[in-house]
Amino acid sequence: MGMDQAWLIPAIPAAAFVILLIFGPYLPRKGDWLAIAAIGTSFILVFPVLADLLDQADGTTYVAGEKAWEWLSFDLAGAGETFNIEIGFYVDPITIVMLAVVTLIALMVQVYSIAYMKGDSRYGWYFTAMSLFAASMLTLVLANNLLLLYAGWEAVGFCSFLLIGFWYEKRSAAEAAKKAFITTRIGDVGLLIGIIMLWLEGPNTFNIQEIIAFAEEGGYETTYLTAAVLFLFMGALGKSGQFPLHVWLPDAMEGPTPVSALIHAATMVVAGVYLVARMLPLFELADPIALDIVLVVGLITVMISATMGLAATDIKRVIAYSTLNSLGLMFVALGSSAVTAAMLYLFVHAFFKALLFLGAGSVIHATEEQDMNRLGGLAAKMPITAAMFAIGTLAMIGIIPLSGFWAKDEVLAVTREEQHIVVYLVLLSSLFITGLYMTRLFVRTFLFAPREQEVYDRAHENGLLITVPLLILGLLATVGGFVVFDEVGEALGFAGGFGQFVFLHEAHGFEFHLDVAVTSTVLAGGGVVFGWFLWRDKAELAASVRDRFAPISTLLANRYYIDEIYQFAIDHIVLGAGALIAWFDRVVVNDAGVNGSANIGYLAGFEAKFLQTGRLPNYALAIVAGILLLSVVMLVALV
Repeated sequence: MGMDQAWLIPAIPAAAFVILLIFGPYLPRKGDWLAIAAIGTSFILVFPVLADLLDQADGTTYVAGEKAWEWLSFDLAGAGETFNIEIGFYVDPITIVMLAVVTLIALMVQVYSIAYMKGDSRYGWYFTAMSLFAASMLTLVLANNLLLLYAGWEAVGFCSFLLIGFWYEKRSAAEAAKKAFITTRIGDVGLLIGIIMLWLEGPNTFNIQEIIAFAEEGGYETTYLTAAVLFLFMGALGKSGQFPLHVWLPDAMEGPTPVSALIHAATMVVAGVYLVARMLPLFELADPIALDIVLVVGLITVMISATMGLAATDIKRVIAYSTLNSLGLMFVALGSSAVTAAMLYLFVHAFFKALLFLGAGSVIHATEEQDMNRLGGLAAKMPITAAMFAIGTLAMIGIIPLSGFWAKDEVLAVTREEQHIVVYLVLLSSLFITGLYMTRLFVRTFLFAPREQEVYDRAHENGLLITVPLLILGLLATVGGFVVFDEVGEALGFAGGFGQFVFLHEAHGFEFHLDVAVTSTVLAGGGVVFGWFLWRDKAELAASVRDRFAPISTLLANRYYIDEIYQFAIDHIVLGAGALIAWFDRVVVNDAGVNGSANIGYLAGFEAKFLQTGRLPNYALAIVAGILLLSVVMLVALV
């Protein structure tokens, strides 16, 4: 199998979805084994596709694989041209990274879900929806054209709606699903506008590589291209939960915890990062303000998410803020034109973020509790979960030699090299805050005395189906960052390290910057140490700090009141404007326009009927009056 058969990777879970949708209730175990076998097969198929890509490399560049089928074809009226819409797939190093991440994490999540979702009344439907989710994301990353990418994009959003609201009988879950769906639709409208703009002034195709080539030849006017890519970025901003459309992501925790792991580590939220990485040549050809906006939005997201993580008490919500933090770092890298740094962070982030969410799920499954104020001391009862969660926590903070360290330092080095000194300093400060809130999460959940004895008594280590995925992800979170080294790249079969694999024709190999590493480690480690002293034992020091800075604490606990601002805008502006439009439609358009014109005709007819009396003297009088009136008008005109 080679790159030409890469279409099988999304096709297999898509076929599993169809089979499960129709026959799932009648299959043994509701067909969970079929869903897992399908995504497992897709994961295995990534390796021959990778091998084919490596075999065809000539040492300076990769020969991308592309295969397409004609979907629709029609003649453009008056243009004398034929327009084709294709279902096509494109494979290059960025695609391979995404395929590996999506299939591996989806496989781990689905194996884990066998135990986590056991006994759920919609157990079979869960695996059906998960199969569609994986197939949609794999289609998105393999698409060679913007229309197919958009189809996968919307399918991913639809699946997230189904899975976030999986327990829709809970009002909070139903509201969270609607919030995610509506918020991301705002960005999706922008993405569609950007796609249409690129097509209207482009080379009469939706093919991504042809559009990029057209732009590189000067086919787009700079201002027009800038507007188009910023509309594309709106789509990424919504899907990846960047400020100000970040509000849906923390509330998405209402779905099953394995769903949260898949959304945050490998599917929906990283789709925006992938989109900007794929279309980065267009951003670089546009006005520099386009990349500046990407960078600034990412930086704002890093800081607000890190600070909000300090106040949240739900363990899943804290991890969700850490996702926003990491995604912001990826967009900072992309805003600095460092696609390799962004993709490296995306790659390792998948391991430690899935590990954190599945570790949280292990806690929730064992204790039936997810508020850290009711937890504590769980390391004694759940040592494996605690150890794996510690690895995920330290990787997220960026402690050497875990995977997050190498990716985080690469982003820092890029911002410094690009002379984004302010950005570099702000990112350094975020490392300390990240160390604080992630240490708080671990300490309050696993260490010191339990705060609720009843919860503690329920705690126990889970079975192999939950523990084994944690161990695998813990190993990957530990060693995954070593792909930056040339020697590891050679061992894996590609020239050089991760950077050279992703961008071989302009080799961006990893460079270890000792000063950056020392500075970042001191700040991140300082956050860990300070966090330990704040929240150790009964967290009395943290309580005194919180009381002393009560206004700031309240501000963070209420997430900067951004949700309240949006709700106010909806209640008083959106709904007010809607009421005004409804009044205009009812009174002006309907009553005055449609009904008014009809009423005029009716009244005219009603009054005109009185002219017809049937009496000759009346008609003669009307004729004489008309002649006299006409005579007067003519005399006035002559005078």
